[in-house]
Amino acid sequence: MIYRRVWVWWQNRYRTEALAALDTLGNTQNMTPSERSQALFRVLKTVLVYLDSRHASLFSEPFLQQLDRYTPHSQGGFNTALGQRWMQSLVNPTITLDASEGKALLATSRVWIKVHDPRLGQRDDAANMPEVQDPKLSAKERQ
Repeated sequence: MIYRRVWVWWQNRYRTEALAALDTLGNTQNMTPSERSQALFRVLKTVLVYLDSRHASLFSEPFLQQLDRYTPHSQGGFNTALGQRWMQSLVNPTITLDASEGKALLATSRVWIKVHDPRLGQRDDAANMPEVQDPKLSAKERQ
């Protein structure tokens, strides 16, 4: 029983670290909205890469879609108009999120970190991954 608790704690420690980072982010007063958006992206990107290193290159809509794939019961929450605006604000300095948008993203991120299911993120991977071919096989043998 103790082993199981320790194992569960160990498997979920990244959630605790990410939630602590979000708490710090939410309580920091000397950040601009742009800096806050960038920091939030880094926290969520770190969690995605922890779950699967293939997520390291994701940005924009694929990033938002992957976050939603990990969400149970198709609750989604990131691939929305606000999520798209957030992604645009990361690369376009003329687009900034107002305080209510920032708070909404922070709240959605907290919920996502608490409820995401690592097993769900792989549900579409088989269809999206390129086929790996053994370089030792000839073209004839691959067919």
